[in-house]
Amino acid sequence: MRPSPLPRILRRRGEPDHPTFLELFFDLVYIFMLSRLSAGLAGDLSVRGAAQTAVLLMAAWWVWVLTAWLTDLFNPRLPVIQATVLAVMFGTLLMAIAVPYAFDDYGWLLVAAYFGIHLVRDAVLIPGTRVNRPIQARSIRVFFWFGVTALPWVAGVFVHGTARLLLWSVAVAVDLGSAGWAGRRRNLVAPNWPVRSSPAPTSPSGIEKSSSSPSAS
Repeated sequence: MRPSPLPRILRRRGEPDHPTFLELFFDLVYIFMLSRLSAGLAGDLSVRGAAQTAVLLMAAWWVWVLTAWLTDLFNPRLPVIQATVLAVMFGTLLMAIAVPYAFDDYGWLLVAAYFGIHLVRDAVLIPGTRVNRPIQARSIRVFFWFGVTALPWVAGVFVHGTARLLLWSVAVAVDLGSAGWAGRRRNLVAPNWPVRSSPAPTSPSGIEKSSSSPSAS
């Protein structure tokens, strides 16, 4: 069976894999996010404050993971990917602004930014990978689970205190747990997926060593 074609949106083998300026700037946005999280924790050094910070940190970390996954496997120099990263960056800034007040009056802003990020990203990835079904299926799976967790995330906006913390804890746990497949490298690699392989070992003379043992003379 002929493997699925590799869509143009994905990286090709041999393409430069060093980070772009936009990716580096995206990391700076996360430095701002972490500073907001640490400031919030410093203002409430209680078990409750630590739990709230942990929930927000996991949500922010998951956005970062999926964005890093996008720019690692997809061509970050394409305008559509750059526009997606910019949109994610803007959403992350909104999340960072809402972080200190997420369990007070600005929970709606955090949730709106969080889901806006995922909707924009998946609106690009799902159609963009339609010519390669295994890759598209993974994008659809992530999108499906975000749809499932929309209920506790949104419900948490309309309650306060412990109820919001519990609902958002469940939501972020499902978000992270639903992607357990991502930790298994063999399941991330679809046919024609651009994965860099290690070079063959060489002898001191520079000649590649054979993986098979020499035949007996």
